Amino acid sequence: MAENEDVPPVHDNPAESRYEVRHGDDLAFLEYSRQPYGTTIVHTEVPKSLEGHGYAAKLVKFALDEARLKGEKVVLICPFARAWVQRHPAYADLIQSTQSPQSPQ
Repeated sequence: MAENEDVPPVHDNPAESRYEVRHGDDLAFLEYSRQPYGTTIVHTEVPKSLEGHGYAAKLVKFALDEARLKGEKVVLICPFARAWVQRHPAYADLIQSTQSPQSPQ
């Protein structure tokens, strides 16, 4: 699905280690873990009421754009995020295959 410009903005909630998008009472989020090398994208969750509207894609893109701005590498545990990066190869340079900072990049 194409990314939807009508999706509300993404906000960082560092206390919960996640990026969030709220729509009314519904919450879509991407859980992350900060590591010495950068960020691990752990899990993306979108409530059924928001599925198919680009929320997960916007969350993943936001997380990767943030990593790029910070000069960080990213490990993808989340299957949705892995699939998204495969469809958007411009982000492939950010991806680190393991969680070890000594791993080849």
